[in-house]
Order: sequence, then structure tokens, then C-alpha cells
Amino acid sequence: MASFPYVIGFWNARSASGKMEEIDVLTEWVHVLGIAEPGALQGLKDFYCYGNDRGPGVVVLVHYSVPHQWWHLTACPGVTAVAVQLWWDGSWVTLVIAYAYGSFTECEWNSWLSSLPRPIIVCGDLNAHHTIWGGKRQNRRGAVIADSLLGQDLVVLNDGTPTFSRWHGGLWQESVLDLVLCSSRLVGAVKMVVSDDLRGSDHFPLLVEGSNGTVQVSGVDHTGHGFRSVVLQGSFGNFLRKWKLGPAGRRNHCKVRGLKKPQIWWTDECRRVICDRRQAFRRYKRWPSSSRWFYYIGVAAEAKRILRNEKRSFGRRLCEAAGKGATLSMANVVTR
Repeated sequence: MASFPYVIGFWNARSASGKMEEIDVLTEWVHVLGIAEPGALQGLKDFYCYGNDRGPGVVVLVHYSVPHQWWHLTACPGVTAVAVQLWWDGSWVTLVIAYAYGSFTECEWNSWLSSLPRPIIVCGDLNAHHTIWGGKRQNRRGAVIADSLLGQDLVVLNDGTPTFSRWHGGLWQESVLDLVLCSSRLVGAVKMVVSDDLRGSDHFPLLVEGSNGTVQVSGVDHTGHGFRSVVLQGSFGNFLRKWKLGPAGRRNHCKVRGLKKPQIWWTDECRRVICDRRQAFRRYKRWPSSSRWFYYIGVAAEAKRILRNEKRSFGRRLCEAAGKGATLSMANVVTR
């Protein structure tokens, strides 16, 4: 089976208030981001938003480049969830982002899972303890979910890495509360990793990606699927691949605040200077001083110079590679 082409993130943010910068960083890594207990979540550019942020709610953010559709879920007592379907390998894959805030019976849980079109991926803070996925104890929710795996043809992707961590009562508590379940037919096509940064919450973010992929610091490819991609797949894209220009050759797009959309001339050096500029501004904002302000001004000027040079360099290489075979309209499609 082909490797899953999308990167899916899940995080119980414990209210997004004051954590928008962390959410912005996570969206640079993923195509789809599910957030439990989002609180008052602000809208994000380039992402469709589904769900309810009131009470024990969940929200799903899907990048505009991902072919998808919303799926209406039946209700399950004690569980709030949102589902979308992602197009992959000629069929729809149902992605469910869930948060369990109450109890449910085995019949209710199985009935809810049976209503979902297969194959499915369930990511959620299910507040379920069980030794199957690395827990140190077992509770009722954990027993219900564990007993349903065989009958529902589901597999737990967790490897025992703690997903919840906090200091409480003079002790450091860790447990596996956030789970990723998937249909057995997806085993070998997807894998799950747990982040090592709580990002201001007491839950670690989870990342689900293709089994052959590795989440890069430079982010994921957010290339669209419209006319621009069709052009890049034709003869014009052939010489782009030959000269390693643009997404047809490098696939190094990065979503950075301040850019309206990922730029085809983007490089790792561009990302580095943008991150340096952002870090310098955060330091000045947190510890204001004249020296930090002038340092930020210098870093910002350096970033502007490098971005300008990279864009010009890409334009020159594009013209050299195109020769007489490219038209101005084709170049505009690629570089805009």
C-alpha cells in the first residue's frame, strides 16, 4: 500500500488562549490539525475550520490544499468529536478528532464506531488507561476501547510513549491518554510520533504521517491541486525537475506568518532567517531594551536582503532553464 501523503496533528491545548503562536508553529508541520479543548480559537489563514470550540469541544483545521469533505457524525454519550474525510489512493479516509469528557458503555462506543465509513483514523484525548497502549493501570473507558479493537478491526498506533505529563502533589505524573486508532488496512501506511514539547499544555502533540515520511523542521508541502500544479506536471515541470527548481524538484515550501501563501522560491536559508527574525523580536518583546531593538532591526534587514536575493536567484535560474520554450504566462503561474 502507498504511504499516507498527509501529516495529521492532534493536541489538547487546554484552551488556545495565549497559545496561538504554538498553534501557528504546529500548522507549519501538518496538513490537518485537530485541537481538543480549544477555548476561544482564532481563525487561521489558509485553513478551513470545522467543529465547536464551546465547552469540551474539538476543532479540526484542514489546509486549503487538501482534498476533503466534512462528515456528519452520530452522537456518542460522553464524547465530542468532529470528522472529515481525506481523499487518498482513490477513496475517502475518515479522520475523527475526539475528546472523551464522560463515560460511555461498550454498546454505545461500538455503535458509534460502526457508523463511521472505513477506513478510519481516530485521534483523540480519550482519557482512557490500559496496559495495551502503555498505561500503568486500567479504567472503564480503557477497558471499553480495548475490548472493541478486535470487533471493529482497529489497531492502536501508540507505542507506550507518555502523551500526558504534569507536576502534581509533589510528583511528576505521566500517562498515555491521547490515542491514535486506525483501521487494520492502514497499518504499514501510517505511523505515529509523540512530540517532546508540551507547548504550554499538559498534553504532548501527536503527529500521524506516512510510514515512509519524516516530519521535517522546514514544514510540509502545502502545494495546491489546481491549475498551478497541472502546469508543473507538464513539460514545463520537466525542466524544473531537471534544474531542481520549485516544488517539482525541491519540495521545500514553508508556511510562515507574513507570507500570503508558500512561495515556490523558498529555501532552507529563507526559513532560517525568518526564524531568526521572529526569535529576535520575541526576545525584544519579552525583555525590552535598546540593544535588543537594534539587534532586531539588523536581523530584519538581513532577512529582507536574503529573501530578495533568493527570489532574484530563482528568477534567473528559471529563465535560464526555460530558454525559448517558456512563455511569460507560464512563468507567472509558477512564481506568483
